Amino acid sequence: MDQEYLNPNKIEYYDRKGELLKTALFKDYKKFGDLLMASKVLQKVQGITIEVTIDTVVFDKVEPKIFELPKEIRALLPEDGEQDR
Repeated sequence: MDQEYLNPNKIEYYDRKGELLKTALFKDYKKFGDLLMASKVLQKVQGITIEVTIDTVVFDKVEPKIFELPKEIRALLPEDGEQDR
């Protein structure tokens, strides 16, 4: 874990028996827009290393309306100020 930005440097994945399945290494952090992201990810699985390099990131512009709940769902929610029972 990077101590300055708290970004992961390494993640190990284990099976239910506790055996290591794969390792992901995150390297070369760069700013893409306002986000600091790893520009290089190495996946090590069964002795094979897969390297992914990210050169550019395009963020979709999403209208906030897309996150609004449908009226049928909003109708199920308690009114403002009403406590959960």
